[in-house]
Amino acid sequence: MANVTKYKKRGMRRIADNPIERFLQEAFDWPRWDASDTDWMPSADITETDDSYVVHLDLPGMEKKDVKISIRGDIMTVCGERENKLNTDEGKFHRYERASGFFCRTFNLPINIDPDKVTATTKDGVLKIELPKTEKAQEDEITIDIK
Repeated sequence: MANVTKYKKRGMRRIADNPIERFLQEAFDWPRWDASDTDWMPSADITETDDSYVVHLDLPGMEKKDVKISIRGDIMTVCGERENKLNTDEGKFHRYERASGFFCRTFNLPINIDPDKVTATTKDGVLKIELPKTEKAQEDEITIDIK
């Protein structure tokens, strides 16, 4: 077997290292992400249109059967596992940077989404989750008078 050293990004901190994040997690029971809980974390972009929120996650090399999306209350969780596909038959590895293993991302959702109409698609290694807004949320802005 080839001697492979996995590249580790610098700057990853645990929640316990940040007193503000630790306070918020303990005081409000916020979902907790800890670097030790996952093997890697896919990048995510979140955008908003007039009628929906859209989340894009980079999941190259993953099949849809290896990803689970769930919504509970106002929390959306995306978890999965990417298999380590090191093939030592191809030659000796000098560097291994591609992440593999388990991941789990949680996102706080706005209250104005319709969870029954959420859709997910995948194309070219990118998972796209569309979270439609409720009809009420799509109405014009309302001004509130201060009394």
